Amino acid sequence: MFLWYRIILVLVITYNFTNSAYLPKSVSLRKFHFLQDDQNANDYELIQNRGNNEHIATNDDPYFSLRNQIFNHKSKSKRSTQDKARVRVRSQQQTIDQLSDVIQTLSNNVQSIVSRHNEICTDLVGVSRPLECLPEDLRESSPNHESIARDCKDIQLRGENVSGIYEIRPENSSKSFKVLCDMEIREGGWIHIQKRFDGSEDFYRDWKDYKFGFGNLKGEFWIGLEQIYALTKHYPTELLIELNDRNNTKRYAHYLSFAIGPEIGGYNLTTIGGFTGDIPDAMKNHRFEKFSTRDFDQDQSNKSCAETFMGAWWYKKCFDSNLNGKFVNIKQPRIMRGKGISWLNVSYHDYYLSGSRMLLRPLHFFDLRL
Repeated sequence: MFLWYRIILVLVITYNFTNSAYLPKSVSLRKFHFLQDDQNANDYELIQNRGNNEHIATNDDPYFSLRNQIFNHKSKSKRSTQDKARVRVRSQQQTIDQLSDVIQTLSNNVQSIVSRHNEICTDLVGVSRPLECLPEDLRESSPNHESIARDCKDIQLRGENVSGIYEIRPENSSKSFKVLCDMEIREGGWIHIQKRFDGSEDFYRDWKDYKFGFGNLKGEFWIGLEQIYALTKHYPTELLIELNDRNNTKRYAHYLSFAIGPEIGGYNLTTIGGFTGDIPDAMKNHRFEKFSTRDFDQDQSNKSCAETFMGAWWYKKCFDSNLNGKFVNIKQPRIMRGKGISWLNVSYHDYYLSGSRMLLRPLHFFDLRL
């Protein structure tokens, strides 16, 4: 009986196996997918559990926490540094803007000062100029010095016909200086060497002042003996003198030749001649005389003519003319007699000239530029 039981069991197993081999494919696939889905579900659950376990483990990890703290600190530090940098940049920009305003203001002030300085240095003559102007006054000519005119006539020949202040450099001179040109009277081209009209400038001065000049080219001035010598030593030069008498009548004296010597000879009046005019010739008796000032007496008198008559001139014993005397245009007391701007037979003991000007120009028919 036991044998029969074993045989029946084998047949049943064989039958089940045989039937399963012939099951529809869809049944087999459904069974497979079902099993696969079960497996995937199990795998997903396993993975999720593992991730949760790792997450829990990570949050509990001291290293991870420290790393987060460091990261957060660096982020905050970086933001703080950037904020501070932006604040500094804004502050520096504000400072730059303020400094730019200050620089602009200073630049405008400097420009104004320079303009004023140039105006002063242009107008003032010789020792009347501030010390900072003297180097310009006595400067060596620049490399393009040939472009500078040698006198007012030269300036006129270059097309300038307006009277005013110009820079010149006399023939064979290494130095240039400013002069006042008259481009209108007697065909123009004249250089003022002396001008007086209102008494604003004191002409009772020392040798140094008369050597280098003084005053203001826009007012009263003396151009300087050194400049007069430079203008007259190379070419024949004419001299025009204009005077205003006590009635404000204009008078004149014209000399076709005028020149002075160097300082070593006392700036003596070497040449004066060819006179014409509507007043007497009051310069001929001063010919060959040296120039005298209150501190440098070179006249032929036993007394100092410059001190006695409060002037400076080519005195002899003492003068027929004294155009650098004291400015007095009203009647003066007896003690002041002879001490004003004087010209023979034009000024009198009690009255003196109210103005004068002396002008130079190279003589036309000797001017090789024409």
